[in-house]
Amino acid sequence: MESDPAETLRVQTPGANKQKSINLLNAINAAPTPAAEATALKAAEDFAAQNVLSVVPYAMAQRTEIWSKNVHGYTADQYSARTALKTTWVSK
Repeated sequence: MESDPAETLRVQTPGANKQKSINLLNAINAAPTPAAEATALKAAEDFAAQNVLSVVPYAMAQRTEIWSKNVHGYTADQYSARTALKTTWVSK
């Protein structure tokens, strides 16, 4: 599932440059080959360096973990690798 750059970025550019910024980001997502993606990325980077006042990426948690109150010693990690399970124990 591809996200719409307009929903995940706040692109602050003067005037018509905002739509051009979004079009450049869409071109990166639509690139058919890695070489085309690299070219589109370079174009977006150059445009941003010359025209964009600021780009603020928005992020949110991909997953949420809820564990029973009987689970002790477990701390969720940011990649959901569950490496802390080796120090986890369960009470009755």
